[in-house]
Amino acid sequence: MAAVVDHQRPRYVDGYRYWAEQAGAGAPLRDRVLRIFEGIATAAANPNWKGCCIVRLTAELGNLRGHPVHRVVAEAQEDMERWFASELTQEGRGDAAIIARQLAVLINGLVMMLLVTRRSLYAQDIRYAINRLLPDTPGGEAVGDRT
Repeated sequence: MAAVVDHQRPRYVDGYRYWAEQAGAGAPLRDRVLRIFEGIATAAANPNWKGCCIVRLTAELGNLRGHPVHRVVAEAQEDMERWFASELTQEGRGDAAIIARQLAVLINGLVMMLLVTRRSLYAQDIRYAINRLLPDTPGGEAVGDRT
């Protein structure tokens, strides 16, 4: 199973990058992130959609501490977080690592909720969270504030 996830790992972030690029060259990160969530929602609307193998295996094997797949899944998540953090830093946003982790949680949480419920409202509601995480003006909100 770890080998399957490791094989899929490069495609994991690439799939999200593909959706982000649909916003157009030079689009702000917020618009690109919103395209990711739209892409997930569109994919999930297909009755044959099975979600993401990384998210599904994480859910399936989450209680098996030390399972080899955990390391590979963690590496895949770190790939995504590094990509987001790099994009956030390039855009001049503070708290890049914190926001990157929050985006990863939102993506994985949405995939899981859509797998379970198939309710598109979850994808629509994330727009509000993204607008708060990534306001129009970098530094416009204290997104890293943990209070």
